[in-house]
Amino acid sequence: MPPADKPALGYALPKKKLDSQRMQEFLQYLGDRQTFRSVTPVDLDNPAALPNDLDVILHKFTSEMVYARLSKLSAGPPADEALRGKMARAVARLQALRQLLENPPPGAVPPALVDPLDVCHILTDRWLSSEALAALAGRWAASHNGQYLFHSPTTMLFAPEPEDLTSRAAYDAALGRFIRTTVAQSATSDDSAYFLKSRDACSTPASHRLSIFRAGAVADAQPGAWLSEEFTLTAEDDGQRTLQLGVPHQPALLWKAYAVAGAVASIVPRPSVDLASAGSPLAREPILHLDSQRLSRETVPLDPGVVVALTPEQQARVEQTVAYLAAEMGVSLFGVDIVFEEGTDRMFIVDLNYFPGYGGVDNLFPLLEEQLLHAARDRCT
Repeated sequence: MPPADKPALGYALPKKKLDSQRMQEFLQYLGDRQTFRSVTPVDLDNPAALPNDLDVILHKFTSEMVYARLSKLSAGPPADEALRGKMARAVARLQALRQLLENPPPGAVPPALVDPLDVCHILTDRWLSSEALAALAGRWAASHNGQYLFHSPTTMLFAPEPEDLTSRAAYDAALGRFIRTTVAQSATSDDSAYFLKSRDACSTPASHRLSIFRAGAVADAQPGAWLSEEFTLTAEDDGQRTLQLGVPHQPALLWKAYAVAGAVASIVPRPSVDLASAGSPLAREPILHLDSQRLSRETVPLDPGVVVALTPEQQARVEQTVAYLAAEMGVSLFGVDIVFEEGTDRMFIVDLNYFPGYGGVDNLFPLLEEQLLHAARDRCT
């Protein structure tokens, strides 16, 4: 294909993702392949210098969406200077992007985004994504004689104020107040395990925090006592409390399904946390705080002697679910966290995220390249 006929690619990615070895290797891969006539960074902090000849933009604006939402919901500018700066920058960057998409220079055609902004917005807001999952699960069941393809578990969502996100300590204090006033007082006799996450799915100190508690135990705890210790998952005891892992057999695992172009590219097992046994930390402590980013095969390796695999039927259900979510939500690059319930084999979607790291996807580069070309072709037609 002559260079003039090749599409022009722009990329607008957060520094963490752009600096990752995988993304650097992907950009080098595109340069070597010369699939695009140009591969250009899109600097939304400098709107005057934005390119006007792009055909498609590979993006991850999740951080901007989170902090722009916090700015919109805030009663006024936060006192914390760093937080105030993040919110103002997020609003300005999204305004520059909309200007590029909605008001291109005369004679220019606006570039296509790999995935639309409204869908990405849903995936950064756990309230919206939970509502979407529940609606989609019900819609599938209604058209399949009441048979559910997947289920969405009940997870409590906590929406902290912007000032609560200035540090882990501020968030923990706000979380403690929320649990005591909203949860413990209304369910003091309930000994079921509850899962609590932040509304914001990324980019804040709270995004990857998962709190697990039994309401009855929390109600009887001394105020603040159950927030005094941070629990982490590590392969070896490094002086911090180490959570016990459940037996790494198939139904206890969390599975991460990575989607590219709306189809499963890979399904990777993740270790689970033992919540049910008498020796579980939850049996001894009223509340646990986990950082879900540390739940990985690198920090807590699976037992190499245990064979971990989905059954063919489970594999087919995951693939069907990913295709269904992609088609109904209009998203192509995303990750799905899945758990199969022991005993019933019901499939639960416990989280969604946009443009994940794709760890374990060996053939990511050609798949992502084809997705970018497809988006560019769709723009032309």
